[in-house]
Amino acid sequence: LTRATKSFLTARVFGVAAIIVMVTLCLYFIVEFMARITAPWIYRKDGRK
Repeated sequence: LTRATKSFLTARVFGVAAIIVMVTLCLYFIVEFMARITAPWIYRKDGRK
């Protein structure tokens, strides 16, 4: 592999990895946020039974 190809591949791998990390973090925060909102409702319903 030439130097240009190597750096290009490395940049692409890092780019894909960064996107995956960002998406994972976004999904984690969304799930966490939804859990925070819905948890009190669920706990209230279970507590009143």
